[in-house]
Amino acid sequence: MTLQTTLNPNDASNEEIESDVKNIKKDFTALKGDVSSLMASVAKLAGNRAEEGKEQTKEAADQAVEKFSEARSSFEEQIRSKPLAAVGIAAGVGALVAILSRR
Repeated sequence: MTLQTTLNPNDASNEEIESDVKNIKKDFTALKGDVSSLMASVAKLAGNRAEEGKEQTKEAADQAVEKFSEARSSFEEQIRSKPLAAVGIAAGVGALVAILSRR
């Protein structure tokens, strides 16, 4: 204990409390800044991830369109090379669908 504390303990306690409150306010202000910085970093990271996801989705869609186009070309080529077989297969599939839809 200091001399002042022994003379008037209430004054020393009040000063300590005021000092603690000031320190807590400083810490709280620093914490607010840290949280704001953290939130900005998280938002930036989320934006980057969203952009990456968007690019990956576009690439996947482009690949799907390309594969569909290739399959369509192959299908059309087979129909042109064997038109009677294609008509027979189409008739068979139509009959199968008709039978299944009656149930």
